[in-house]
Amino acid sequence: MQASTIICYRINWGSSGCFFEGILREIRHDHEMNADKSKETARSPAALISALKQELNHVQQRHHTLEKKSNKVAENITFLKNMNESLEANKEPMEREIHELQQARIEYGEMLKRNLPMLEERVRLLMIKLESDL
Repeated sequence: MQASTIICYRINWGSSGCFFEGILREIRHDHEMNADKSKETARSPAALISALKQELNHVQQRHHTLEKKSNKVAENITFLKNMNESLEANKEPMEREIHELQQARIEYGEMLKRNLPMLEERVRLLMIKLESDL
């Protein structure tokens, strides 16, 4: 119900003429709006078939696109599974090699600590000898 109808109804409580006129105006307005909408939506069968064909084409294209994406994802999954298997297979040998290299590094550091002072002393003596020869 429109606001003017409500106002008219409240003002003219005793008079039923204004109230019914407002209701009739509202019904006519609604009927005109529905008639306009039905004209817009009424299509010929050929237009409906054309619209459905376009929709079908759109859906087929979307299906094709999604199928390509699905195949790409499946390829990626296969690749990642193979890579994971390879990494798992190489895990133990790589851990052994890392451990061996860490041990070698520790041994090399200890060797430097043992031999470096002696080598530094030899260099110092050689420098003194060179200075005295000049």
